[in-house]
Amino acid sequence: MYVAIDIETTGLDFVSDQIIEIGAVKFDENGIAEEFSTLVNPNIQIPPEVTRLTGITQEDIRSAPQVYEAAEILKSFIADLPLIVHYADFDIEMLKRRICDLANPHYDTLVLSQIFIKNMRSYSLESLAKNLKLVHDQKHRALSDAKATAALFQLILKEIKNTGVSELEKMNAVLKKSNWYGKNLFMGTGAVSTPVKRQAEQPIAAAAILEKSEKSPAEKKICEALKQNKKTTFELSPRIDAEQNAVAAAEEFAKTSEERVLIAMRWPKNPTIFGKGQYLSVNRFKKFLEKDHFDDKETVFAIKIILWQPDTIIGAKQELNLVREEHSLWEKVCCDDFECPHNRPRQRSMETNCFYNRTLDNMKDKKVWIVSHKTLLGEIDAGDAKLILCDFDEIGESASIALSTVFYSSRIKGLIDNEILRVKAEVLFGLLWRVVEQNTNIEEGKYAEITVNASHKTSPLWQQIKGTALFMEEMIAKEKPNKFLAKLALLIDVILDKNTDHEMEIHRKYSEEIKVVLTPKNLVELTEQKISEACKNPIFIGIFDSADEKIKSEPAPTEIFYLFEDFRKFNRDALFNASANLLQHAIIKNNGRTICVFHSKMALRGAYEAIYEEMKKRGIAIHCQEISGGRGKIIDNYIRNPENSALFILEYYFRQINLEELDFNQIIINKFYSGPDKSEQDFLLDIKKAFNKILSAQKAKRILVLDPFVVPLAEKIKASMVDEIDIRVTKSSQLTFDI
Repeated sequence: MYVAIDIETTGLDFVSDQIIEIGAVKFDENGIAEEFSTLVNPNIQIPPEVTRLTGITQEDIRSAPQVYEAAEILKSFIADLPLIVHYADFDIEMLKRRICDLANPHYDTLVLSQIFIKNMRSYSLESLAKNLKLVHDQKHRALSDAKATAALFQLILKEIKNTGVSELEKMNAVLKKSNWYGKNLFMGTGAVSTPVKRQAEQPIAAAAILEKSEKSPAEKKICEALKQNKKTTFELSPRIDAEQNAVAAAEEFAKTSEERVLIAMRWPKNPTIFGKGQYLSVNRFKKFLEKDHFDDKETVFAIKIILWQPDTIIGAKQELNLVREEHSLWEKVCCDDFECPHNRPRQRSMETNCFYNRTLDNMKDKKVWIVSHKTLLGEIDAGDAKLILCDFDEIGESASIALSTVFYSSRIKGLIDNEILRVKAEVLFGLLWRVVEQNTNIEEGKYAEITVNASHKTSPLWQQIKGTALFMEEMIAKEKPNKFLAKLALLIDVILDKNTDHEMEIHRKYSEEIKVVLTPKNLVELTEQKISEACKNPIFIGIFDSADEKIKSEPAPTEIFYLFEDFRKFNRDALFNASANLLQHAIIKNNGRTICVFHSKMALRGAYEAIYEEMKKRGIAIHCQEISGGRGKIIDNYIRNPENSALFILEYYFRQINLEELDFNQIIINKFYSGPDKSEQDFLLDIKKAFNKILSAQKAKRILVLDPFVVPLAEKIKASMVDEIDIRVTKSSQLTFDI
């Protein structure tokens, strides 16, 4: 028998926030045996956002039991039974602080579902319940959440019992060396069946799925440029798929040529190969499993790979559902330049179970390779090949990632085996944290960053940093080389001014984590050199001030972009009110099916709070980033019911999101960033990229741009676009809704 338990609280702060509801159910594999539920008086005000989320009001809890009264009943209910919780890190800690120091064993369905339930965009209880068709009548009410958690755990138990014998043996070998709370679910379990091996999909060239009888104008012109061996710049209509046409042109060219064609994109849909570090090293993982002890995170990480390894064909990280610290653990088991024989031909020929080597071997006879910018700039060698470089306007961002060296303070523990060196590294990052603190005027917990310059290096604090770096330098020289220590040595050299070819940035993130970025000072020249080494006469596809050729789409776009001249006359408060009113009116008139994009968290939250009550009365749900849930959860919820729904997201997430999977016909853009460091040219480019993304989806009939700074640029925006687009400058009072 188990007890699934859930709580609702006034917030997420363990010190100041309080429990307002507790729900629990006793259950086993056959179903629920007993229920417990109570409201709790927190003796503080319930924030409005909590009431909106749970429906629990101040009046509801006025006569509810005090927490100590509820605690006695709860302790009697759960006795010594194991607790089942979704996101135990929060609920268990809050229960310990408010109820009692619970000694019960507990299992976290969030972690377990991430192990056993594949391919979920979100692992929130709400999303899992909907996707797995579990009963979940009242979301964010404790008893309903507890019942859904129980049902989820029952499903997970079935998955555990269906685990193959070989995988269970490997998992038990890890669990014997671990104190992970979940080990008792696996230890001694006998598999009732060996599951049928599932075959993972291999990445396939886009050309393999491109079947059409007539060549597009873009395909013809790209193919002709390949034949002429001429450096050419193309700007395509956003309605023309650059990857699809580039691959089709390359395949056509390859029919009559022996030359290979390399296609590089920012985010290719079907890459031929990933970066080396994206592949599992079977040998390194075997060594990892030989550890004497596994902490909780290492245990979960090892189990994920053990369960995945028999099914994978390509062995790429993208197939795994890794979270947080698991990404740093991956660096201990992925292919690298120190322990893997990729560059040693004799050993490489003997390494038949290396996924990266296998992919390289499979590529030998292919005439068209598709890779990311990062792979192009970082490690691929296509020999004497033609190059089609798509998304050329984004190559700078890709280069800053591919050619920079990045460190995260939170990942130090998982990457350095030597305890003394690890402690010194933690001290070093702590000192770097103080550099940010001393040189910025920010509140605790806020984001900040600095670029280290000569003035920072004259401080007593920097002398402490150099002293720590000198000690680490001596220790690194004595260690066995590996990929991370080589990176760490570069950081030490930069700190000690032995390497002056890199700029050093220190970022203090919201979580108090420190990120250090070392960027080559000659990044532009280095990028040009890398491209030149790949091909002397590349074809560039992207956004240009003056492209050799612009290729329009047929038919022309039908979307209408609205700008509002009356917004230019408003002060800040009047603009906010007018924007909120128009936002609300547009969503209601359109019956949902609207994506709203905000440039800042403050603007997003302000708009959400301004229109929430009216939307609720109208039966329109707002799925709001960071308020309604994480990114995966809000997308899941919107997709299930786009009618009578609006999606509120931040600008950076809008750039990442795949609009093709969303059902919408209206987009509202709150504002573009236009700070003092933004030139008009860069501002126009941001607008153009946003408009291009919208046009590429071919779904929005109406786009409302509420930013008054865009209005005077209407004609320049029109002139910059490849296709002729309909931009209308009007007054908000004159807007009609006739979609």
